[in-house]
Amino acid sequence: MPKYINNYKPNYTPQYLLLFEYCDKYKCVPQRFIIYKQWAIGEWYYEIKKKIINHDKYSINIYTQLLINEFTKEDLIKYYDL
Repeated sequence: MPKYINNYKPNYTPQYLLLFEYCDKYKCVPQRFIIYKQWAIGEWYYEIKKKIINHDKYSINIYTQLLINEFTKEDLIKYYDL
């Protein structure tokens, strides 16, 4: 893992917090069609994963925020075949 990720201090938006709440409650990441607390969390997660395609600052920010949760981390590893 790059050094700058170890020193990263995330600034979580409500979307990330709701995603992590869902993951912790159901012990998995949401599928694309899932709506949780009147919010299309599955679609949001699907779209945010697609944005992590290059190594620019924005992609690294998204990636490091998602690594905090064990379920999103595992899903990202599978998705990007790391």
